[in-house]
Amino acid sequence: ETVFYHGRGCDMCFGTGYNGRVGIYEMLAINDAMIKIILAQDPSGTLRASAIEAGMTTLRDAALKKLRDGITTAEEVLRVTMDI
Repeated sequence: ETVFYHGRGCDMCFGTGYNGRVGIYEMLAINDAMIKIILAQDPSGTLRASAIEAGMTTLRDAALKKLRDGITTAEEVLRVTMDI
């Protein structure tokens, strides 16, 4: 069972429930298969699929881990990863 958190807000966070920033990262480590995709000028979706297959953590997955760890909220995960 997963518990999701939501900040109550206070004077220090101006009632938002957030204080400070935490980074989420997606890093692409290039391998030989990806070099071939890049040189062939294949669609970016092909490169992304190859990267995920090679073990890349997507930005959304990194944000969801922060959600599961109680560091952020579902609303914030959706807000910062909406177009991904």
